[in-house]
Amino acid sequence: MSTRSKVSNHSNKRESTVTLCFFIGYTESVESMHEPALITDQLNEWSNWLSLHHADTPFVWIKIRRIKGQCPGLSLGDAVNEAIRWGWIDGLMHPCDKDGFWLRFSHRKPNSVWSITNLKRAQAHLAKGTMMPSGLETIKWAKQNGWWKIIESSEEPTSKETQ
Repeated sequence: MSTRSKVSNHSNKRESTVTLCFFIGYTESVESMHEPALITDQLNEWSNWLSLHHADTPFVWIKIRRIKGQCPGLSLGDAVNEAIRWGWIDGLMHPCDKDGFWLRFSHRKPNSVWSITNLKRAQAHLAKGTMMPSGLETIKWAKQNGWWKIIESSEEPTSKETQ
């Protein structure tokens, strides 16, 4: 991975930096993939990036901090919750090191499957009025194709069912 650019956010008392770089990893093609990646430990920086790029960037890799990790990175729950607000969703995961992993975020597609957890996250944003127009569009798709109703009527799986 090589550093592409750094943008400092001086609105916080402590200085934090968003690093935009390229994720270099395995693909089925002969060439290496060079894809946009973000490293930040600030949720507001991920939100700011989404506000600027959610419509014109098809995907981005985010460094996610493992629960016991010491490296910079967002928590999985925070990163996914913010992505849902903007109509994005998590996808491929690539191990990084003992402290974190890379998670690919992209636009949610019209026929994508919604999990109960993500439906509840979206419902919480709706209740608080924090869902962005692009996120509202994904909910509209889910309601049109029936996923919203199916998931709303489902029950949480028990731990026995998920094993």
